[in-house]
Amino acid sequence: MKSNIEKVYSKLPKTELAKVELATQKVELALVDDFKKTIGEFNKSRTDGQSDLFKALEMAKKSIGSLNKAKKDGENSLKQYNKILKAAEDIGINIPTNVADAGEQTEDLLKGVDKMLKAAKSMNSAI
Repeated sequence: MKSNIEKVYSKLPKTELAKVELATQKVELALVDDFKKTIGEFNKSRTDGQSDLFKALEMAKKSIGSLNKAKKDGENSLKQYNKILKAAEDIGINIPTNVADAGEQTEDLLKGVDKMLKAAKSMNSAI
């Protein structure tokens, strides 16, 4: 028969091994929990990004329509401006400074509209 001390010693390694196994299981569970958390964060940021991209594409389409209209309106304004210049030249008068400035500004702004339209179309065709 075993003495009490032998009984205690025989139980010690098993107890320590059980503690190690339990600690290992806790670590593994923590790793799984961390993984689940990062997967959840990844899925949320992925769906947020996808949603933002779809919104941006819709806005690009909308801006293409607006910019096409702006281009047409700007070109019409330049035609009117050129008619004013020709009529003023024909009768030998100078056009008002504010009209001349607006005509020149319209030319510059129309170039900017063309650049923006090109950018919006490239965004739209990128996907």
